[in-house]
Amino acid sequence: IAENIAKLYLIVDLHKSFGQIVTLFGNENNIIRRFSILILELIIDLDVINEEMVNSSINEFKNLLQNGLQDTDARVQILTLKSATTLLTKIKNENLVLEFSDLTKLIINSLIYCLKNDEDGTTAKSCMETLNSLTTLHPKLWKNNLDNFLSVICE
Repeated sequence: IAENIAKLYLIVDLHKSFGQIVTLFGNENNIIRRFSILILELIIDLDVINEEMVNSSINEFKNLLQNGLQDTDARVQILTLKSATTLLTKIKNENLVLEFSDLTKLIINSLIYCLKNDEDGTTAKSCMETLNSLTTLHPKLWKNNLDNFLSVICE
C-alpha cells in the first residue's frame, strides 16, 4: 500500500499534495491527524520528498512538524518525531537542516515522551536509531540544545 501511495505522489503535483497533508493535519480528529503524519512519513521514507521541495516549503514543513511534536495525541506526537528525524536525516544540505534547529528542543521533549510512554519499546528504539543517524550526519543541529540532548542520552 505504501509503495502505491508513493507512486501516486510521484505523478501529482508534490506541493499541492503536501498542502493536502497539511490540511488533513489541521483536522480536529486525532485519527485524521495520525493518518496525515503517516502519509508524510511514508513519502519521506520512500524518497518522494526531495530537498528542493523542503526548501521551497520550509515554513509549512516547520509548522507541521512543530504542531505535530506538540500535539495532544501521543500517537501523533510519536509519528511526528519519527517523520521529523527521518526527514532531517535524508537531507544532505547542512544549511537546510540547520533551518530546523529551532525544533530541536521539541524533538528532544518528544523523544523523552516517547521513551517514557512506549509500552513495547519498538517505537522508542526506532526513534533512537533515527536520532543517532541524524546526530551522526548533522551534529551541528544540536548545538543550541546540547545540554538537553546529552541529558536524554544519559538517561
